[in-house]
Amino acid sequence: YGLIALFIISALLEFIPQIIHPFFPMIVAVSSGINIHLALLATIAGSLTGSVIGFEVGKKQGTVFLCSFIKEKTINKVFKFWDKYGYVFILIAALSPLPYYPLIFGSLDMPNKDFVKFGLIPRIVALLVLGYGSYYGLVNFL
Repeated sequence: YGLIALFIISALLEFIPQIIHPFFPMIVAVSSGINIHLALLATIAGSLTGSVIGFEVGKKQGTVFLCSFIKEKTINKVFKFWDKYGYVFILIAALSPLPYYPLIFGSLDMPNKDFVKFGLIPRIVALLVLGYGSYYGLVNFL
């Protein structure tokens, strides 16, 4: 299903709390013949869509809603990191393949502009670096 499926998968991977990074379906799409630039565009658009929807749902519903499908242990761990490191924790989660939980970040009552600054923009940068880095690194390696 190509780029539409890549968009939907990326959005779901960002919205639903889990440890799989949208980078992995993008690499599968590129290795199956989809243009790297279009794959990155679909992945970034899906990632941003899922992150924003997750952030807003978390902001509106709060932690009681999160406890219905995320283990309380995981939520407490994220809150502990938030208390200890603040926005640096979100920046590191957005840049790395570590679990990235926009739903939980929304429940932290974080302002939207801070989520964009510390969550969305670094996530775009990470996807660009991972996507182009792995693609051109693999092409040059072969």
